[in-house]
Amino acid sequence: MSADIETIIRNLNGISELKQKMTRITKYESKEYVGDVKIVDILKAA
Repeated sequence: MSADIETIIRNLNGISELKQKMTRITKYESKEYVGDVKIVDILKAA
């Protein structure tokens, strides 16, 4: 059970970091994904 809690905490920390990056987005940057698909590049946009 302790390992499960540690996994949950680690994942929540990752979600928190992602949320912080998303709130700092000031411009739109995209990058190639699969095929002709482009996705938002959070690291460049923040």
